[in-house]
Amino acid sequence: MGYAVDDMTQRAGTHCVFESFGATLPDGGAAVIHLDTVTELGYFVELSERSLVSRLNAAIDAHLAQHPESAAG
Repeated sequence: MGYAVDDMTQRAGTHCVFESFGATLPDGGAAVIHLDTVTELGYFVELSERSLVSRLNAAIDAHLAQHPESAAG
């Protein structure tokens, strides 16, 4: 389960188990983290910085506009 968030520091006391090393914020912090919520929820939760998610979604939309056959599922 993933969420786009504005503040990557708000983790509600949940332990971060993985940071994506390729995606960083201007201050050097991780732009994508995975929280250890398996015991509570049964799955990991991913938090992604909102502007990164917006850029990724725009890139996906642009690709699909140029290659509509890619959307066939």
